[in-house]
Amino acid sequence: MLHRDVEYLGPDRAEKLDLYLPDNAGQSLRPAVVIIHGGGWRVGDKADFRETQIAETLTTAGYVCVSINYTLFTDKKPAWPAYLNEAREAVAFLRRNAAEYRIDPSRIGAIGSSAGGNIALLLGSRVEDYEPVRAVVALYPPTDMTLKGFGRLPIFGPELLTNPEMAVEASPVFLVTDSFPPTLLLHGTEDKLVTLDHSTNMAAALKKFGVPHRLKVIEGAPHTFKIFEPGWDLRGEVVGFFDQFLKA
Repeated sequence: MLHRDVEYLGPDRAEKLDLYLPDNAGQSLRPAVVIIHGGGWRVGDKADFRETQIAETLTTAGYVCVSINYTLFTDKKPAWPAYLNEAREAVAFLRRNAAEYRIDPSRIGAIGSSAGGNIALLLGSRVEDYEPVRAVVALYPPTDMTLKGFGRLPIFGPELLTNPEMAVEASPVFLVTDSFPPTLLLHGTEDKLVTLDHSTNMAAALKKFGVPHRLKVIEGAPHTFKIFEPGWDLRGEVVGFFDQFLKA
């Protein structure tokens, strides 16, 4: 069952979420996953085909899903840290409504692609008044925003010139600790926009702190691939990972 354009940031906000509920009956509590679209923090939508495909794959497997829209930057308006706070609010939405949607609030994960993969990984970092998600899947995520080309993105605005630490705070590779959630990284060898080293470096950081993780490198895959298309089918990989860490 799909509920479109559900408010999660307040009635005055244009950004909504789509809520996907699995068809399974019964009273047992279910895990949930936040889906975060890509688009370079500038474009993209919660109902893009890639995100819809992910949602349908996970709901078929018994997961409650929310696919979210969030603040995007313009040349005159930065987006950091608004998009991260809004993604955290989506996690809070699932926990607030856990009883209504039969969600186990302790078993929430996140999945995102490209910019959305960056945000999904950031949801794994613990900060004051926020309890991180339990598992993360990130497709071709930018993990180091201090690298040339990423730090200059208008998502930060002119304040980055006087506060370069902002780019570090938006970089999951620098935020890994031994409490970081289990992580699955999916990246293509032919990604020219977000190169493979973003995921290999993230995997190295996770290994350093003993965090359960997997890096799946897809030979020949470019940037922005979907989890199922001619050439590969990663649906079982994604569902199996979430099953291991959210259903156990």
